[in-house]
Amino acid sequence: MRLDEECRLSFYQQIASLNEDHGVYLVQNISDKKIYVKKILKIYNVEVFRYLKDNPIKNTPRIYEVIEDSNQLIVLEEYISGTTLQQILDEQKVLKEEQVENIIRQLCSILLELHKAHPPIIHRDIKPSNIIISPDGVVKLIDMNAAKWSRNHSGRDTALLGTVGYAAPEQYGFASSCAQTDIYSVGILVNMMLTGVLPQERLARGAWGEIISCCTKMDPQERYNSIDQVIAAIDHIQSRSKDAERGIKCRYAPPGFRTLTPLTMLFATGGYFLIILSGFSLTVENSTPTVLWLNRIWFTLIFMAIIFFFGNYMDIQEKMGICKIRNTLLRIMVKLFLGFNILIAGIILLAIIEQIIT
Repeated sequence: MRLDEECRLSFYQQIASLNEDHGVYLVQNISDKKIYVKKILKIYNVEVFRYLKDNPIKNTPRIYEVIEDSNQLIVLEEYISGTTLQQILDEQKVLKEEQVENIIRQLCSILLELHKAHPPIIHRDIKPSNIIISPDGVVKLIDMNAAKWSRNHSGRDTALLGTVGYAAPEQYGFASSCAQTDIYSVGILVNMMLTGVLPQERLARGAWGEIISCCTKMDPQERYNSIDQVIAAIDHIQSRSKDAERGIKCRYAPPGFRTLTPLTMLFATGGYFLIILSGFSLTVENSTPTVLWLNRIWFTLIFMAIIFFFGNYMDIQEKMGICKIRNTLLRIMVKLFLGFNILIAGIILLAIIEQIIT
């Protein structure tokens, strides 16, 4: 250890032992009185810690010191307060689907950033005790001790650095850890939150069970390819749930036909007929037949787009964040403003096209 490194470490005074067996201590900076976590690691990947020190990942502990000394690594990192997911599960046993979705979405956002590193960083120890829920409900992923680079899919892991039950098969030396390794642990975690047991004992029911099954395939190549795909699968669950609440039976049908209610479809058919009739009855003075039909078709499409927008086709309003506006009057005004903008944008585009063809 260099003299300057010894000097920096001397500013941190040990105040408590968090895990003596694993070399984890609570320390305080004698200068600013802030609390930090000090780790003394025997097995580690120094490159990963140095990368995370220089490239902090949101909602993971900020790393301040990475010092290698006598075949061990000394790491000083941010102390994150809150309740571990393990403590929550010990108390509640199982969580509601809404809670599970919230936690997993936030966890996936963290993993997405880790996997975006070059090369990707695989956490390899995702479990309830390594997930902290802050007092304001923010999910934090801690303990990068087992993390490693995923340089390629060749070779095998040489040592099990994970937790039995949550560790993917490849962590036992069958293959090299990759993004699917963390995806496997995410699947196990979801099942534990929903059922309180591992998938081998009892698999969660319904759509969540389908996601868990795909996450926890023995062959990594049969799992989701990326965290993005896991998020997309969760989005699909949410969409199906909302469709069920609103009585939507045919998600891809146009507004008025999605519930397959005869009376609603009758009114919708009449409405669409009037829009098409009005559009194709449009007259434009001193225009060529090409410009006339362009105007008729274009205005029909514009008003169809407005109908689809106000009808929230494919949850477009949720995707734009409109439904998050709590004030009802403001939400209506935003919808009207955007609908008006669709009309104006359509007219401007029509004028540009007319200039091109004439």
